[in-house]
Amino acid sequence: MARTSTSIDPGPDGDRHATPSDALLHIPGAGRHRAPRRRPAPRRHRITTVGGDDVVPAGRALATVVLALVLGALLCADSAHRAAERQPFGPVRDAALAVTGPLRTVSHAVGLHLPREWLLDVAGPDDGPATAGAGAPLDEVPSAVDPAADPAAAPKPGADTSAGGEQAAEGPSKVPAPVAPATTAPATPAAPTTAPPTIAPAPRRVATVEAPVRIWMGGDSLLGNVAASLGRLVDDDPRVVLDADFRVGTGLARPDVLDWPAHLAEQLAAQRPEVVYLLFGGNDDQDMTTPEGSRAVLGTPAWRAEYARRVGLAMDVAAADGRSVVWIGLPAHEPERLRAAGAVMAEVAREQAALRPAVTYVDTSAILTPGGTYTETVAGADGATVDAREADGVHLTHAGADLIAPALLAPVATQFGFGP
Repeated sequence: MARTSTSIDPGPDGDRHATPSDALLHIPGAGRHRAPRRRPAPRRHRITTVGGDDVVPAGRALATVVLALVLGALLCADSAHRAAERQPFGPVRDAALAVTGPLRTVSHAVGLHLPREWLLDVAGPDDGPATAGAGAPLDEVPSAVDPAADPAAAPKPGADTSAGGEQAAEGPSKVPAPVAPATTAPATPAAPTTAPPTIAPAPRRVATVEAPVRIWMGGDSLLGNVAASLGRLVDDDPRVVLDADFRVGTGLARPDVLDWPAHLAEQLAAQRPEVVYLLFGGNDDQDMTTPEGSRAVLGTPAWRAEYARRVGLAMDVAAADGRSVVWIGLPAHEPERLRAAGAVMAEVAREQAALRPAVTYVDTSAILTPGGTYTETVAGADGATVDAREADGVHLTHAGADLIAPALLAPVATQFGFGP
């Protein structure tokens, strides 16, 4: 039997400290025996930089990323909160507000909202209204952006009629290019009383080259192709000056996105038109909040009453100072929800216009949706089939808008003594 001993270095106190592996080993059959190798201490996970010279612990790198994300969220908390407010009422909006609300509070508490405000003061808002330069041709506008429009002729202000029309002539438009969605606006003016004020239209006069009639059009993206077609129709007539301002993703249902009555008051005071065209409804098929703070659910009598109040208010603001107003009604749409809500919107607008002598309600259902039934194609003035709707079943195509342009122009042409 062979014995093998392991030599052990003295410890700090000069004694020899043996471990079980350092003891004498008695193994049958002589052989070489080595002390067990010590297991290396666990290494920390580290990240090597691109240059290979520095290393960063993974935990520290992860913490840096999280901190950067939190800082970014706080810097943009105002914008995120506004985006959450624009969402339709429901659990998604509630959850978004539950997250962005506290972020916004913290951001304002520590002043992290200020850098973005300073940048916006210098560069202009990145998510607010952006008005295109006047004179940009609207026939360059994409053929669809937001839900539909509906118009037809009525020769006298305050009348409710239907009319057909010829396809508009081609040519560049005087209407400005579309504008970006707005996010904020001044507070809404006071709501009208139950009996709306009697606002007489401006005295009729004959428009001349020296004193052209000034027309301003406003609304959601449904107005885009409609304004382009009307612009082409009057482009060669120096007796007409036409401008348009349509805001994608807006409407009367969500003043937190854009307060249209307040926006109208501001724009009309600056533009000073004699005639105002309005078109809304593409984004209004959603719940609303009443002035008292209660929720008006879509499809209920409370919703209808609140929408009537808002339509009436927009009409009153537009008709102030003797302006004539043309309200473009809504035809039937393909999406079921918007089709049902749009029928109510059209009825409400018709009723509110009938109460106001300065307002003409133009209904083109006979042109776009005969019998109130949605259809993608309609017969043109020459009997040819016209694709009137975009693939979304809501917006009008350029050709569809051309069909109704003469009907839209008719009441104004009658009032001011001109025509295409």
